[in-house]
Amino acid sequence: MSAATPIRANSPPTGTVASSSALILTKTPATGDGISVSTLSVDTSTSGSST
Repeated sequence: MSAATPIRANSPPTGTVASSSALILTKTPATGDGISVSTLSVDTSTSGSST
């Protein structure tokens, strides 16, 4: 019984944390790429107009 209790307690939190981390990790790179692409596009447009 003692062995089953800690294993059961660890299963739910681990799954929840993993899901939350996966969502955060998925959103973080997506947002970063979007900002980088937008910034690069603006820089290119500005440089092109200036030149």
